[in-house]
Amino acid sequence: MMDIVLELISLLMNMFAMLDMWLILSLLFGCDMRVTPRNLAIASGIFLFVDGISLYIFDENAVIVTSIIFAYNVLVTLILTNKNRIKALLLEIPALLVFIQFSTFFDLVERITGLSKYHIGAEEFTPLSLISDAVLFVFLILLGRTKVAKAKSIQLTIGEGVVLTIFCFFSPLIVGGFEWFEGTEHAVVYKLTWICFMIILNVAVVYAIVHRKMAAYYRQLSENYKKEFEAEYSFFRDYKEQQEDTVKFRHDWKNHMLLLQEMLEKGEYGKAESYFKDLTADSSKSVYKIATGNELVDMILSTKMAALEEHEITLQCKGVLSEFNFMNYVDGCILLSNLIDNAVEANVKVKGPHYILLTAKKAEGMFYLEIRNPMEGSLQQENGRILTTKTAKESHGIGLQNVYDIIEKYNGEYHIMTQEQEYAIQMVFTV
Repeated sequence: MMDIVLELISLLMNMFAMLDMWLILSLLFGCDMRVTPRNLAIASGIFLFVDGISLYIFDENAVIVTSIIFAYNVLVTLILTNKNRIKALLLEIPALLVFIQFSTFFDLVERITGLSKYHIGAEEFTPLSLISDAVLFVFLILLGRTKVAKAKSIQLTIGEGVVLTIFCFFSPLIVGGFEWFEGTEHAVVYKLTWICFMIILNVAVVYAIVHRKMAAYYRQLSENYKKEFEAEYSFFRDYKEQQEDTVKFRHDWKNHMLLLQEMLEKGEYGKAESYFKDLTADSSKSVYKIATGNELVDMILSTKMAALEEHEITLQCKGVLSEFNFMNYVDGCILLSNLIDNAVEANVKVKGPHYILLTAKKAEGMFYLEIRNPMEGSLQQENGRILTTKTAKESHGIGLQNVYDIIEKYNGEYHIMTQEQEYAIQMVFTV
């Protein structure tokens, strides 16, 4: 009975070891992997079956069982990784070293406590070694629930990877140093001190990785918000100038009309016509080219008119955009500006007709907003979210993330559709 229990525990231990490797690759090394709860559950279930069959058939041959586990790990890593699969496989080496580095701490505790060892086939275990992988898994899951998850796409530099790899190679030296205290006076005190040093060292390494990733993430976020605020400042400045021009124009309007009337009374029709053309040319600069009934939408779209005209993009607005008044100006600006900018970029890549269709509806306390534009090729999605197609992944994609955050902030929902070379994002808000 005890053997069966130990074999089940061994299966779970190997499963947690696989999960730990994938989470280390994703969270700490920044590999672009789909480590969702659903994917991990499926991979774990299949692994338990494969590992169980392997242990049953090759019970006394640890090499073959380990080779099968390794092959399965490589296969799942390739499946879960979105891009740079070869790089992810190469990073499994330092990821494995980090995993071993963590396990070394438990090994030291086992040595000082003299825990009983158990055998499962050709493998030898202690109670601590049986739970070490599960403890690391829980730690990584908790780490993934913090703000670190937002920065998981930040990859370690080559230099940082080399330093981390070199550090992990010191594990045998750490174990050797622990054994060096054997037989010395106050050996237990020295060993406890050495274990405490190990804890501090491992925590420092994890903290250094997490701190560096978060710092890089917030630098990117800061740069993105800087650009957003510069855009906001630009159109508010333009809006103020337009308002000032409008006030000046209205102030002089009466005098313009009186002068035109005098020209007409004197029969100076040609002069009056010329004056009227100059007057309407000036007035066209001081009014919006877009009139949706919503001041914020008008201002945002008017600032995009130059880009729309440059790329010959037709903008069409339908519905009740005047009801888009439940967001504050900053959030509304970030949401619409990013979506319109992305629509313009998509149009530029298309050879056919260029257009942006903006539709709004309101009914029974719900506000519906949709943006459609042509697209070329296919888009990559993960968990319903568009992944940036730009080469510099770390410096792009934050604009889209801001859009998703604002939709969630206002308790909205969104759906992305791509069909017949057309892209559409549909958003629904409770108002």
